[in-house]
Amino acid sequence: MADVNYPIFLRDDSGHVIFIKSIAQFRCNFGKKDIVKFTCWDSTGRPVSLFYENREIQARIISDTNESEKLRQAIIQYARIHGNVGDDLPDDLDTLNIKNLHEWANHNAAECWKARESNKSKYIEHLKKLAEILSPINLLSNLTTLLQHYLGRLLGYYKPNALDTAILNAFYEKLPAPANEILIKQMKIFNHYHHRRSKAGSVMSFIYFRSFGLKNLDDECKLACYSWFAIPVISAKISNNADNSSPTARADLFIGLGEYYELRIDTPTKKIFGTKKPPVDIIRITDIKVLFDPMNPNPFPSSCSDDFTNLPEWVRNRLANHPNALIKTPLPADLRNHIIDYYDLPFPNDYLELMSYADYIGCHDSFEILGLSRVWSYLTPRQYVIVLGEVFGEGYLALLRNAAPGVYFIDHNLDHIPILMGDSLEKALCRAIDEGADSIIETSAEYNE
Repeated sequence: MADVNYPIFLRDDSGHVIFIKSIAQFRCNFGKKDIVKFTCWDSTGRPVSLFYENREIQARIISDTNESEKLRQAIIQYARIHGNVGDDLPDDLDTLNIKNLHEWANHNAAECWKARESNKSKYIEHLKKLAEILSPINLLSNLTTLLQHYLGRLLGYYKPNALDTAILNAFYEKLPAPANEILIKQMKIFNHYHHRRSKAGSVMSFIYFRSFGLKNLDDECKLACYSWFAIPVISAKISNNADNSSPTARADLFIGLGEYYELRIDTPTKKIFGTKKPPVDIIRITDIKVLFDPMNPNPFPSSCSDDFTNLPEWVRNRLANHPNALIKTPLPADLRNHIIDYYDLPFPNDYLELMSYADYIGCHDSFEILGLSRVWSYLTPRQYVIVLGEVFGEGYLALLRNAAPGVYFIDHNLDHIPILMGDSLEKALCRAIDEGADSIIETSAEYNE
């Protein structure tokens, strides 16, 4: 059976259709028990099955039947149910590709959700929550989750440690008001701090557990920046005050959906301090940088453009046969320089040149290059990955923290071993498109050593 062409689209029982860029993103946001909730398609409209194997969630094609029209109808139904669009459909509905159709539906659903949240009665909301809690179907699952949460809290598993608290306190001092006050307010509400560790570092997710399940925060406690994916907002260098020979780590605080989302450190704590839970007196926090004010609803202004003339020739050649290609206008030069300084990464020179012409370049059936404001990251068991782009159905083009500089290719379907492709985004992208993942893997030292 053919490989899955990412992104994939997931529809749940309530009619929501979710856009997932990769199986790695799904693993970051969902667990084993979630895979039964979704009907799935890949970007070409083929049905996809999610399953659990080798202690990881995997995806595979069920059949080569093209269900693109079924997927389109699911997205339209999503907009009708959750976006309240009725028959007010786009004039260019028939020519919209699936990704742009989903963006339209998602925007309407988000706007409808915000309006509904601001107008709904708290009394009715409490009744709904009570009915959900007492539902026979959910009661056993909720009780199990409740027991796990409170036993974990009792044993100290879901509490921030001294390092977490020290970093958050330092971030509070540097964040602009009122974002810093909202940080304190949200940290008082969050009561389930979930730690995940790997050889690449650690992540602490902030969760609000109330009654019998995980809950969203009330609107008055939220940030104005309502990003649908996790983006960093402030960072710092972390080191051992008692041992200057120990490595220096980087900590980033991420936000998403109007909430402070997680604290991520790019080096295992034990390597820095000799213990997973260092005492506060040996923790040194320096070089704090704020990427943007999270109370700014649009910190990275960019818009769609149809002007491809200024793009480098190699990009125009790649877009020539893709009439549905999309680009976004570039960010101002001072903002680009600020983002580059914040990330402190060896971005390829041709990537930085490209960012002076566009903040996003993509065609849904081939590839995309993410702008500086759109890069996203995740931790594998071995690496801290920062994604610069993707060749759909093949893999990511990415940078790695704490590794040799250069552009890495990371295959979607194997075990995420990064393959160094050189220091040019152009060469890495063209090779991934022209040769494909299988050829790159067969000739790579990383997979064959």
